[in-house]
Amino acid sequence: MLMLLGVPDEVVMQEYLLTNEQLLPESKPIFDRFEAMGGDPELLMPVYGVRKEYLEAAMDEMRKRFGTVEGYFTDASAWM
Repeated sequence: MLMLLGVPDEVVMQEYLLTNEQLLPESKPIFDRFEAMGGDPELLMPVYGVRKEYLEAAMDEMRKRFGTVEGYFTDASAWM
């Protein structure tokens, strides 16, 4: 949505990566409970955390298939 509003990719990335700083600490009780039940908390990282590479891959694929973010929002419904 930020991209559709014209927010530069770098700012979108900064906002996306804030998940690791703001959501992960709030999710600590979930990680603790998972660990208490015998799970490895690191297994939750791909679900709760984000990585720069994830958003870069999504942006690359969007541009490859639809050209622009506007193209994605107007044409992606044909893919669903």
